Amino acid sequence: APTVIEAISKARRAARERAWTLAGAHSPAVGVSAKSPLVIDLDATLINVHSEKEQAAPTFKRGFGYHPLCAFLDHGSDGTGEPLAIQLRPGNAGSNTAADHITVTRDALAQLPAGLLARGGRGSKKILIRTDGAGGTKDFLAWLQRQRLA
Repeated sequence: APTVIEAISKARRAARERAWTLAGAHSPAVGVSAKSPLVIDLDATLINVHSEKEQAAPTFKRGFGYHPLCAFLDHGSDGTGEPLAIQLRPGNAGSNTAADHITVTRDALAQLPAGLLARGGRGSKKILIRTDGAGGTKDFLAWLQRQRLA
C-alpha cells in the first residue's frame, strides 16, 4: 500500500503542476511572495459512522467515527480551495497532536510545485501555514520555524 499511495501522490502533484502551468496568469503560484504567500489551512473535522468500520472510534463529542486532519490551499476571495492532503485518523485522535500536524503539512507541501520550495525541500516565507488553536503546540510551531515556513 505505501508504494501505491506514493505513486498516487506523485501523479496528483504532476497533475497539479500541469494545471497550474496551463492556468498561466491565473495560477495560484503567480505573484507569490512573503507579502502575498500561498496559504495552506489545516483543520480537523469529525465524521460520524454508524457501524464499526476499520479504525473508527468514539469521538470527543460522544459520537463514533473518524477525526481526519485536512490541508487545503486557500485560493482567497476569488476562489474556493484546493485539497492538498488528508490524514485519516480514528475518532479518538487528539486535536492538538503535533506529529499529525507535521505529517499532514509535509504531505501538503509535497503536493506543491517544486519551484515554490527552497533547496532541499525546505519551505520559504512564501508559504503560510494557518491553523486553529489545535495546531498551536510548541512542537509544531518549532517544526514550522525549522522548516522556514510562515
